[in-house]
Amino acid sequence: LTSNGTFIRTYTNSLYNPQGLTFASYTSLLLSDTLNNRLVLFDVVSAKVLQIYSSPDPVLIAPRLMALLNSGDIYVNSLTDDIGYNILKKLTITNPSANVTQIINPKHHFDFPVGLALDTKNQIYVTDSNIPYGYIHMFASNGTELDRIYTNNPPL
Repeated sequence: LTSNGTFIRTYTNSLYNPQGLTFASYTSLLLSDTLNNRLVLFDVVSAKVLQIYSSPDPVLIAPRLMALLNSGDIYVNSLTDDIGYNILKKLTITNPSANVTQIINPKHHFDFPVGLALDTKNQIYVTDSNIPYGYIHMFASNGTELDRIYTNNPPL
């Protein structure tokens, strides 16, 4: 869509439950292709795939939420190997074949993360739901949890 709501084009090739997206540049969109266990980089002008990021080992399991650092590293919410927990991973694209290498895998588990953002210091914020009233996790860029804000029942 353009800024005035005009539809430009669609991409229909083999995406399976895409959930997260972030711009990698003015014309490049990084998308989490959740049930294909991969990240896909698109050119938004041509709707062509520029790169597919996946891994033969279980580094990307149902990736959903993403945040992109200026360095090119990607923070992504993914599932654990046993598909039992949501965790946060920092990924670096290591070579032209686009394999993804897991850099950190913090022990912090989430119930159902619904938001992921970075601040100007590259601190990571994750909102978590399915917990009474939810909470917000704050992490350093190396994955160390800095704080956890518990929300209260908000007045209506």
